[in-house]
Amino acid sequence: MRSRRPYLFSDTEAAEQAQLDRHTFEYHLETLTNRKQELDFEHFARKLVEKELCPNLLPQTGPTGGGDSKVDSETYPVSSDISDRWYYAAAKGREGSNERWVFAFSTKEDWKTKVRDDIKSIAGTEREVEYDESIWATRDAHTEKRLEMKLKRQAKLLGYQLVPMEQNAA
Repeated sequence: MRSRRPYLFSDTEAAEQAQLDRHTFEYHLETLTNRKQELDFEHFARKLVEKELCPNLLPQTGPTGGGDSKVDSETYPVSSDISDRWYYAAAKGREGSNERWVFAFSTKEDWKTKVRDDIKSIAGTEREVEYDESIWATRDAHTEKRLEMKLKRQAKLLGYQLVPMEQNAA
């Protein structure tokens, strides 16, 4: 029976997986703004963070593109009974269950200015919540290490630890 009708048996089917080469993916990221897919990138980046870092994220609510709550996503505290059952792709993710992290996602070409402005605006809000870390994800690879270090120092002065998500993580 199996040899005559293999499609009736689930274990005989070969699973096909889509392949996306690096150049196509990089081109797609570079042209997000041209196609008005900023919200798609934000959703993609948030889902990537949930899989790779910590699943306890609150998405942004309210208007987009200005006038928002200054954060694109943030963590919320979770009991250790729950977080002990999570899969952590990164060892750092365990800290996200009891610390407050803020996330910024950007498709802007000038991501450096966006990060600076976001750090200042988050620090300038009168919030009850104090964030332990600020993590940002952009569509560009972060190749300028000097600038990255400068942004980290600026964030530290305002009381934040700034962590870039590398494009290679995707």
